Amino acid sequence: GEEVITHVVSVFKRFVREEDLIARWSGQEFLFILPDLSHQQIHDFIASVQFGIKSSEKPLAGLINYTLSFSLTCNQIKTKNHL
Repeated sequence: GEEVITHVVSVFKRFVREEDLIARWSGQEFLFILPDLSHQQIHDFIASVQFGIKSSEKPLAGLINYTLSFSLTCNQIKTKNHL
């Protein structure tokens, strides 16, 4: 459980920028806030994370299997600075 979560987060951290935010949303869910990225750039980010997970040495290898799934929502928020 937690060992796998810790491993996955360590992979996430390799791909986020300083201005990005990762939050653990619930037990096994995470929320990424990736400001100023286009839809395509977010797809590329997800592909990089997926490759990072697949190519990394996994904890408990051979003992458990786990999968990751991603949902994508893009929203452009206008602030006073962007009006």
